[in-house]
Amino acid sequence: MGLTSFAYKKIDKITKDQKFLLKQHRNKLPHVELIKTGEFLKISFIGKSQSRGFSTAKLISDCLKNIKTDKDFLFRFFINDKPNDVISKEDFYYCLNSDHKDYLIPDFAFDSWPEAGITSFEEITNQMLLKGLDRWNDNRLFWIGNKKTNVIRERLIQIGEDHPDKFIFQDTFVDNFVIHKKDVPYTTLPDHCKYKYLIDVEGNSYSARLKFLFYSRRVVFIQDREWKEYFHDQLVAYKHYIPVKNDLSNLVSQYEMIESKPDLYQEIINNAYKFAIEKLTYQSAIKFMTANIINRINNL
Repeated sequence: MGLTSFAYKKIDKITKDQKFLLKQHRNKLPHVELIKTGEFLKISFIGKSQSRGFSTAKLISDCLKNIKTDKDFLFRFFINDKPNDVISKEDFYYCLNSDHKDYLIPDFAFDSWPEAGITSFEEITNQMLLKGLDRWNDNRLFWIGNKKTNVIRERLIQIGEDHPDKFIFQDTFVDNFVIHKKDVPYTTLPDHCKYKYLIDVEGNSYSARLKFLFYSRRVVFIQDREWKEYFHDQLVAYKHYIPVKNDLSNLVSQYEMIESKPDLYQEIINNAYKFAIEKLTYQSAIKFMTANIINRINNL
C-alpha cells in the first residue's frame, strides 16, 4: 500500500499551518509542505494563493497512493506564479525557465480553478470536447483575460483593435465576474469553441489556461514565453500549435498563413486533440508528478 494508507490512519485531515505568519517564514512564497517522519505524514499550507493550496494538496495525496518509502523527507510545492530565485532540492514548481524538468509538477488547474469558474478540470475539458465538435461561427482569433498581468497583453489588445476583422481580444478580470458578480466581459472555456482560433499569452509567468485550449478542437496559437509547464517541451510547432514571437510581431502573418492552409489547420487540430487526451489528463499529470517525487526521494 502507498503512503496515503498510513497518512490517513495517523492524520485524518489536511492541516492549515500558520507558519507564514511567523517571522522566520514571513518572506517565503506560498507553498504546500509535505513532511514524512517515521510513519507520520503531514500536508500543510504555508501562505495562501486562492484555492491553489487545496488543489495541489489533492494532487499530492493522489501521488502518495503510489509511493512506498522508509525515508523521511520534507518537500515544498510552491503555488505562486514564479519560482524562487534559487531553486532547492526540497522544492517543486508549476513552471520554470530552465531545463530542470525534475523540479516541475502539474499545476492546481488539473484539479480545479474555481476563481476562474472551473470547478472541475475533467468536467470543463469534457464540455470543451463536445463543444468543439460543432463548427465555429466566427473565424477570428480569440482571447480574453487581464491585460494588467503582462505588458505583452496590452500589446495584444492593441493589435486586436487594429485588426478587428482577424482578432477579437477582450480585457477583463475574471474574479470580478465569478466571485464579485460584476457585469464584466466573461467567456467560459467551452464557449471559446465558438471561434476558429484561440491564443494563449503569458501572464505573470506561465498561463494555466494553455492546457485547456488543447481540448477545444481548434487551432491554438502560443506566444513564446520564458516560463513553461512540465509538458511544454513535448509540444511541436506546426504539429500541435501555431508559434508566435514573444513580442507578437508575427501574429498577423501567422494568422494569414494558417487561414490559407486548411489541410494544415485540420492536421494541427487532430494532433492537438491526441496530445490532450494522452498527455493532459488528470491521470497523466499524477503519473508525472508521482515519478518526480519518487525520483527526489531516491536521491535523498
